[in-house]
Formats: sequence, C-alpha cells, structure tokens
Amino acid sequence: MGLFKPKWKHSDPDVRKEAVKKIEDQGLLKNIAKNDVVDLVRMEAVKRLEDQNTIADISKHDEKEYVRETAVEKLEDQEALACKE
Repeated sequence: MGLFKPKWKHSDPDVRKEAVKKIEDQGLLKNIAKNDVVDLVRMEAVKRLEDQNTIADISKHDEKEYVRETAVEKLEDQEALACKE
C-alpha cells in the first residue's frame, strides 16, 4: 500500500525537499518544518511558511543553525524574536 505515499513522505530527502516546494497547505508545511528528520527539508518548508508565530518558534528552537537563520530571514516582525516563550 506504500505505492501511493505522498512525495513529501518519501524515504529520499531530495524527493521530499522537491515535494515541499509544491505544497500550499500551511498546516502541512508547519508539520514538515518542525518534524522532518532532515534539516534541508525543514529549511525548504520554512521558506514556504507564512505563519509568523511558527517561523519565530523555529528561529528560536530548531537544532540546526542555518534552519534558524532561514526562519529569521523569513520573519517580517523581528521583534517576535524578543518575545518571551
């Protein structure tokens, strides 16, 4: 039954990364940005996110510095970085 698995769930991270570029669903992008095991896939999802609260959260908590930096660049309200958790 795994033949029809969505590409964003593919075992190859490069396939997942390319699939993320086509996703419009912000809830799904949020899930991928916070939970994918591969940092480059998370970073691609962050680039497509619109929710500033989620982006701010990722900018503070992602384990990889360059994913956090991508989130910081995506923030429209830099003051969100200073907000307490």
